[in-house]
Amino acid sequence: QYKRKYFGAIRKGKKLISVSGLCKKYWRPESKKFLKTDRPMTDMGRCQFSLDYDVKARKFSDLYIHGEG
Repeated sequence: QYKRKYFGAIRKGKKLISVSGLCKKYWRPESKKFLKTDRPMTDMGRCQFSLDYDVKARKFSDLYIHGEG
């Protein structure tokens, strides 16, 4: 199970939905910064992921997995 967040972004003229997740079992008090930023987090521990979805192209890209993700 994951704590997840979704947010919209426009990069290089493309409309994207960015998704980030952090395993609940590694959640700790300082993990709250994960929920407060619109950037993928790369320093949140052993079990996280992030990826982008291009709305127009209907394709996923930029998958990042750290640890068990």
